[in-house]
Amino acid sequence: MDNPTRGVWNYIPTEILSHIFSFLSVRDRQVVSLVCRAWAEAASAGAVWNFTEIRQATEWPA
Repeated sequence: MDNPTRGVWNYIPTEILSHIFSFLSVRDRQVVSLVCRAWAEAASAGAVWNFTEIRQATEWPA
């Protein structure tokens, strides 16, 4: 039996997906970008990365 909500993700605007993806971790953003082209586009939008802080550790833990 077909699931009527299965295709609903195809109709969510890119802006909405980008907003949702902005709450994900960097790793999860990478994962969602692999789902399909539309999600890759949404995950790579500037709005997703505006408030992302990536730090490099200056010292390795002992």
